[in-house]
Amino acid sequence: MSNLPNLSHPNSSQNDPVLPFELFARIIDDVASELCGNFYSKKTRADVISLSLVCHTFNELCRPHLFQLVEILDADDKSNERHITRQLSALLLNHPSPQRITSFIQHLTYSGYPTLNSAIGPELDNINQHNDFCHPLLQFPSVKTLYVTLHRRYPYSLCSDKSRLTISALFGTYIRGGTLTSLVLAQITELPILDLALCPNLHTLYLRRCTFSVPPQTSLLSRIETTTTTPFLPFSLRTCVARGLNTQSLILAILCVCPRLIDLDLITKGGPAHSNPLLEAKTTTCSVIFPDLKKLELCYTTWDYACGVAAQEGVKAFPDLRSLSLFITRESAAHTDDPYAILQHVQSLERLHIQDERLVDSSLLNNLDICFSHCQSTMQSISIVYNVDKRERFMELLARICSALETMGTGSRLETFDLEIHTMGHVWPDMHDFTQCKLWQRLDYILGGLGRKGRFEALKEVRVVVCTTTHGVQRDEMVWENERFRACFVELGGRSEVVLSVRIK
Repeated sequence: MSNLPNLSHPNSSQNDPVLPFELFARIIDDVASELCGNFYSKKTRADVISLSLVCHTFNELCRPHLFQLVEILDADDKSNERHITRQLSALLLNHPSPQRITSFIQHLTYSGYPTLNSAIGPELDNINQHNDFCHPLLQFPSVKTLYVTLHRRYPYSLCSDKSRLTISALFGTYIRGGTLTSLVLAQITELPILDLALCPNLHTLYLRRCTFSVPPQTSLLSRIETTTTTPFLPFSLRTCVARGLNTQSLILAILCVCPRLIDLDLITKGGPAHSNPLLEAKTTTCSVIFPDLKKLELCYTTWDYACGVAAQEGVKAFPDLRSLSLFITRESAAHTDDPYAILQHVQSLERLHIQDERLVDSSLLNNLDICFSHCQSTMQSISIVYNVDKRERFMELLARICSALETMGTGSRLETFDLEIHTMGHVWPDMHDFTQCKLWQRLDYILGGLGRKGRFEALKEVRVVVCTTTHGVQRDEMVWENERFRACFVELGGRSEVVLSVRIK
């Protein structure tokens, strides 16, 4: 130690580090990097808080990271959450330079608790704007992510006479602002859906149990056509996840003019609550409806109107779609002429998943051939789950699947094939007879090739499950799966009986 030179400490009076400022800034940014993807990471946040306590300079470096996320819990006046939020408000507003602190805030979470009143229904307290403790906190200039969720069992209406001023401020400030890129809304009704779509830089939209205000048809068409003819198209949505909506036709009409949409996940229940003004007016706002959509998941939702518009214009509705998941119920199928029409409007599919709780029908069978033929050079994964109640239907389904697979030429990229068929016990009372069905040998020959070099050289995994049910009890379940379908089929196909599980459904 005595041989070491005397080091100067220029910042010793402030207890600041000797090493270069940029080095510590880089270290702190690296430690806090996980907060960018997970704002609620307790461990990372604790690490950054510990660093902020080292010295004044570290505190300045950590502050932008610690103030990225602000949670406003709008609870009862006597609750501990409201007390903490008041402290946060005082901290920010009494800071010597509040503008600097608020500019760090990029992610804002607002959680409200509606009070129930039997006379007027579920409403929030009508607090005066000047006395509202969190109103001043809603003016952050750099907010990118806004999360608004209202608890309790009843949704909150924006059009209520006792609408909370803070909620109005949220929508007025951020949705029409230029910084918001992600918006998450839950338990809110009467949303201005067109205003959401017009938010200039909004890329991600998550909606849960929300409904929309319905503008007049002429007004809606006028605003959409005026907007889409401008040089700078403001519809910027890339990802939209909507769950529990009951006005699917309206939101789908808006999404039809979001050409930058890449990922769409719609899970709705109930039939369309409104007619589709775009389709009724026969407008041709977009020549290709979803040219950039890569991932589409539809549950309880039909898409035949978009396919109809595209068919009239002679184009594919989803020319670049790579992943398609369809979940079809009896209720959703009742609102469409052809729930599988979408299979005719894809040409670049890589992954296809179909799950239908109904009995197999000709709609699926007629469209499988078209889909497999159009996507023969791109398809990598196929998964089909279906129900059959007659032996003839079962044979037809299996024959059509074999036929559809045969349309995929040499050079296919198919890697996984998953087929799950649920049938009644009376359809195949003799399991030995079932396993000797010649169609299984045909399917085996198509996929495995019995050693010959064929069209499915990339195939790695095949899973075939057939479940038979009698009086609500699943009595037999046959499963064929292995790295190569052929080897596994030859091993199990000759067994007279395969019973893997018995359970009550």
